[in-house]
Order: sequence, then C-alpha cells, then structure tokens
Amino acid sequence: QSSDTDFRSVLSKIASKEFDVLFLPLTDYDKIATIASQARSLGMKCQFAGGDGWYSDELAGMAGGALDGGIYVSRIGFNSEEGQAFKERYVKKYNINAEGECLFGYDGVSWICQAIEKAGSADPTAIRDALENTAEFKGLIGTLVMDPKTHNPQMDAAIYECKGKKFKYKETVRVSDVK
Repeated sequence: QSSDTDFRSVLSKIASKEFDVLFLPLTDYDKIATIASQARSLGMKCQFAGGDGWYSDELAGMAGGALDGGIYVSRIGFNSEEGQAFKERYVKKYNINAEGECLFGYDGVSWICQAIEKAGSADPTAIRDALENTAEFKGLIGTLVMDPKTHNPQMDAAIYECKGKKFKYKETVRVSDVK
C-alpha cells in the first residue's frame, strides 16, 4: 500500500530466495531508500535496479549507501557535452537541479520546432508527417528515432551506477545497436 513504511516482512520472504538483483520500479524516493535500507538491515546483499524514476542524486543520498552498486536504466542522460551545458544553464537560471523531465520537455519542443520548420507549415498533418519522417533527431537525451508503426520515439538508454551517495554514468546502449 502507498502508506506502508515497513517492508521487512515481505523482504524477509524474498531474502530466503536465491537471486542477484532486486528490481524496484518505483519513483517514490522515500520508499526506495526505505526498502533498500531495510533489505540491507536483513543482510540482503543483492544489487538493486530501477528505472527512470531513480535519476536523482537525492535518492542516492537518502539511501545512505544502501543503494551502493545499484543501477538504473534511463532514457535520460546528462552525459553529453550538450546535456552538461544545458544542466549548468538550467541550474544557473532556476537555482534548482535539472531533473529528467526538463530534458524531455526541451527535446520534445525542439523536435516539434524542427518538424514545423521541415514542414514549412503549422498544419497538424504536415507536422505529424515531418515527425514521422525524421530519420534521427539528435537531442540532449540522445538520438531519437520515430517508430513509423507505433509513433513512439525510440531512444538510447543510459545506464547509471550508484557510487556512495551519487549516481555515476556507466554506459549507453544505442538504439541502433539493438536488434
């Protein structure tokens, strides 16, 4: 339940099984940190893994080292020069840390602006066609490719590893490398 704060009974049942990784597909930092800390207090030595909801050093700090060695896979990455420069400008302007959604927003608007220019029109059908026919869009979060069947953008995935109280970029899995 969303109000739960003690996960030890469930974790005790899980701890009796053999496994290497515990996947926590959560976005609530308090819950992730609590689960990881309680798992460690029960002697669980597994690696933790998560998704896009883990992209903040705030989470690593809250977990107090319990997530050390854990990884998350994200479509969000500040690992490019452009991403780092954007993050610095964002922090300077707004005085808050640039989190993942601001990159998605920036790239989404940039891609639409590019499509409007390519279409030479603000006509929705022309914009849609321009978006669909974009071979690759190079944005702050990586290279995006529109899937012509689903209309969902396919994008690179960045892998980050928790080292102490920070997440460090590890590697990128490129869309073009996945068959």
